[in-house]
Amino acid sequence: MEVCLFSISWLLPKVYEQLLNLVAKGLLRNAFGAVSTPYTASGRARIDRLCQNAFVMSKMPRDHLKLVLRISFPDQDRLGHGKIELLEHIRETGSISAAGRAMDMSYRRAWLLVADLNRMFLLPSVESQRGGQKGGGAALTEFGEQLLARFRAMEKSMHQALAADLEWLDANRRPIDKPNDP
Repeated sequence: MEVCLFSISWLLPKVYEQLLNLVAKGLLRNAFGAVSTPYTASGRARIDRLCQNAFVMSKMPRDHLKLVLRISFPDQDRLGHGKIELLEHIRETGSISAAGRAMDMSYRRAWLLVADLNRMFLLPSVESQRGGQKGGGAALTEFGEQLLARFRAMEKSMHQALAADLEWLDANRRPIDKPNDP
């Protein structure tokens, strides 16, 4: 059975607990698009995080305005929530491959995004080690940690600075046409 995050974002916490129990028993896989391997502690942590975010999102109207920070560099490079989320997953998992799986992307795509990040700045954001007896891994550099913290701080500042303007936009925009209920 596969359940999509967006189709269950309205569920009550009790139902969420029942879904987690099914995942724990191995009866539900790919829950919320997050667990592509048999149930693990890191998979449960990801599901927990996704569901917490889903319940936060479910309290917002579906047509809620959303700010997204994306920084475009003069040489066509961009820094946005995707690369930053990848950095967070690398920090959590210690692996580019696991970080990519957590975001439902291929290892190659994750590796290319890390290569982009490392090329974009004077200092690398991620250091990786090839396999060996312990299987290699990846970790954020000191610069990568600073980049992550600064980007999240910029997002927070942006939301605080523009909150009143977003409220005004939301209050003055044309309502979204909703399909008629049968």
